[in-house]
Amino acid sequence: MEEGTSLFEARLAHDLTISLEPSEVITCISGSATEVFVGSSLGRIFHFRISEKEGNRQMRPIQMIRLPIKTPIASLDYASALELLMAIANSTLYEISLETKEIINHKSEVISFSINNSPTNDNPFVLQFALGTLGKKILLMEKNNYQNEAIQRITCPGLVLSLAYNKHSICYSSGSEYFVYDIQRRVAIPLFPFDAQLLRRPLVSVVDQSEYLLVGMDGLCIFVSPSGASTRPPFHIPSPPIRNFLFSQQFIYVCTDGKIYGISNNNLRIEQVIEIDGVRTIANLDGRIFGGSNTGIYVVEPISWESQVETLLEKGKTNEALKTAEERVKNNFSDEGFLKLNDLRQKIGFQCFFEGNFEKANELFNEGELDPFELIQLIPELNNDFRATHLHNYSSIKDVQNADQDSIIDFIKKYLVSKQREEQKKLIETTLLELNILEGKVDKIKNYDQLDLEKLEIFLNYHEKHNLRAHVLFQMKNDEKAFKIWQDLHAGRLEETSFNLDVIVHHLQRTENPKAFAKTLDWLCNVDSSRIKEILNRYRCICEPNEILKALEQNKDLLIWYLEGLRGNGDFNWDTTLAIHYVEMIENDKATDPNTHSKLREILLKSKQLDRGEIGEKLDNLAKLEVEKILLEARMNPEQAVLSLIQKRELNVAEMVCTEFGHENPQLGTILLKEFLANPNSAFSTDSIGRLLNKMAGYANPEEIVKQLPPGTTLNEISGFLSRSLSFVDGRRAAADMGAYFATIRVTKEGQPNANFKQKPVLMDEDSTCAVCKRSVSLIEKLKILSTGFVIHADCMPHPHLCPVTNQIFPEQMFEP
Repeated sequence: MEEGTSLFEARLAHDLTISLEPSEVITCISGSATEVFVGSSLGRIFHFRISEKEGNRQMRPIQMIRLPIKTPIASLDYASALELLMAIANSTLYEISLETKEIINHKSEVISFSINNSPTNDNPFVLQFALGTLGKKILLMEKNNYQNEAIQRITCPGLVLSLAYNKHSICYSSGSEYFVYDIQRRVAIPLFPFDAQLLRRPLVSVVDQSEYLLVGMDGLCIFVSPSGASTRPPFHIPSPPIRNFLFSQQFIYVCTDGKIYGISNNNLRIEQVIEIDGVRTIANLDGRIFGGSNTGIYVVEPISWESQVETLLEKGKTNEALKTAEERVKNNFSDEGFLKLNDLRQKIGFQCFFEGNFEKANELFNEGELDPFELIQLIPELNNDFRATHLHNYSSIKDVQNADQDSIIDFIKKYLVSKQREEQKKLIETTLLELNILEGKVDKIKNYDQLDLEKLEIFLNYHEKHNLRAHVLFQMKNDEKAFKIWQDLHAGRLEETSFNLDVIVHHLQRTENPKAFAKTLDWLCNVDSSRIKEILNRYRCICEPNEILKALEQNKDLLIWYLEGLRGNGDFNWDTTLAIHYVEMIENDKATDPNTHSKLREILLKSKQLDRGEIGEKLDNLAKLEVEKILLEARMNPEQAVLSLIQKRELNVAEMVCTEFGHENPQLGTILLKEFLANPNSAFSTDSIGRLLNKMAGYANPEEIVKQLPPGTTLNEISGFLSRSLSFVDGRRAAADMGAYFATIRVTKEGQPNANFKQKPVLMDEDSTCAVCKRSVSLIEKLKILSTGFVIHADCMPHPHLCPVTNQIFPEQMFEP
């Protein structure tokens, strides 16, 4: 123990001055945890009861017991189970019942006694004790039902001035020598002699079941076992004579005149000397040490190691304080003590920290399991609310000595990294990120997956890290606030160099907040319409179309583009809106798309979702959109629409009407075809007629159509119409039948086949092949030589009037070699 540090303190528990007679003094003390008995030099016993009041123990007088004679009480003991008090005065043992407050028994010629506190009988109401008599004997006694019985009688070489009864053995002094007696073997073992003239008060005390403590010459205290062996080295008391001693927990207490020594039971070193004027006896009452002076009763209590440590800390002896605490907790472990030890480590750790001794601070912080927040709150830049602490008196890391700011922060970061346990990972990761941000290492955010986003957002706002704050708000699902910050950054209302428009676009593609999406589109569409198209094209739109349309109101081109996209994806519910926007763009000559007219006409013609009344109001009195008015009503009367369009010479538009409604009204194509054929500026072979014929295929009567065609029409010119009309599956057979059909119609109409073919020269050799099946041909086979210049097998000629290679029609005569 550090010199000058107190382990114990003596407190006056009760002053008997007014209760004692002038010449009367205290001679001995005994009792239990709640009862205290004090013997005097005039044969009186004072009974006190210990009670607790408001956390303080108090001794309250109960009664005074007077022995028959006024002689000093030499020794006193209390058997609490039997409520029996035993006292020796004038060589007589008195047994006093506390129940009746009477002496129930007495025995003369007794000079010493000891109760066996480790009895061999399991019955708690059977008392075992030993008596030392003037007859130089030791009587082993057993009290049962208040009847005393002598179990053994031991003859001794001299008077037994002191003895201690411990389970199966008794240690005693007899004459000028110490002995240990084995009760079971009935053998007395001599220990060592002493000079009775110098050692007038031989003493024996029980340490525990395996050890006795004896007083030797010149203040020497010796340990022996029940078998008589020395158990450990002796220790020395410098100021004999020793009046009595006892053992309690980790200490041995020795009483001399005016002093009580506290000796460590571990190293047998004198830890403290307590001086009490006139003290002459001590007693152990269930772990509490009482001392008696001439007139006062004292309680000797260990000073808590916490108080000892505080004293050492006040003296600046931090190493000694820590060592003391560690020893005390190790010797008497408890959860509460362990927590207090850790608290001390943290306190000393902070002393080292603020002295700049980071290595020692880190060791103590780790051993003391320091809450990382205690360090975090010392960094003012983190904008933490400072929480008062008992660990130190500093307010920030600015008070750290012998270290620069970077070294301090680096130490804190390393400590935080070492403490990333699951329960504090959020706080630590957030703090580490904040420290990195202060150092300009913004990209470190990707290294952390468990962040306290609310704390981080407050920090970023405080330090005006707007772009990163918006990122955090976005993660917190506060998309509207995040996009508002990005908008202000883009508009220059907030400043930060790390921001660019790609950030907004990226997050707009990820948001799941329709309101935030629409609000951002509202201002972004006039900033970069191409980005808006990219977003709406590539990503699922989380907003309802009406919300998007509202956001795009200020950008007509983008609005129309979006409506066209809806229509392209099969959503025709917005056709009326799109058509009205087309009309307004054409009306105001603001159409930037040259196809606006044709797109409007397509909607008017094809859409079944139109509000025709609303569109009609828009088209009224617009001369430039008269054709569109006709198309608006075409669904009601397509034949009238075709005739009106023919009258306005809008034949292409009329063709659109035929295409749309021809299946339900086959006569529409015939009407327009007649117009094409009757128009002197239209040739039969023009694209318009061919296109019309192809569109009419499938619902127009092919025979009626072919009959209207002018002479000279070739099969190739109407092949598409005929093939779709006939709908043959086999392509080659379909082509042959189609040609035959056309030839039949022409022959029927003109009376003869088309003979406008000139015979081409035909050359044959051994490598010649059939133009249809590609197999070799020879003159020994039945062949046909066609006027189109091909040689084929006769079997490969499916129709006599149609070339199977070119689909041309030729006369009936064929050359057969």
